[in-house]
Amino acid sequence: MESGLVDLSKLTLNEKSQLNHYRREKRDLGSHYIFTEGSDGILRVEEKTGDALKMADEISDWNKYITDKVKYKPDWTAFNQAISELKKNGATQD
Repeated sequence: MESGLVDLSKLTLNEKSQLNHYRREKRDLGSHYIFTEGSDGILRVEEKTGDALKMADEISDWNKYITDKVKYKPDWTAFNQAISELKKNGATQD
């Protein structure tokens, strides 16, 4: 494995969950839109403006730059199989 990369197989279920949370958060910060769900269950979309839009542009540009430089593709099939096996053996998400 290259230096600086994280071996996902060595992360705990909680760490993997937290990593996915941070990835979703980064994706949302880089989006030009704000998605909110009302108490009525309806998803509302609002376009970002001002500093929030500038930050979304910067994050989006940075993500594109990184994506062009790093070729990483997770093996979700193996990951999901490992999770299923852990759950079958009584593992919990702590």
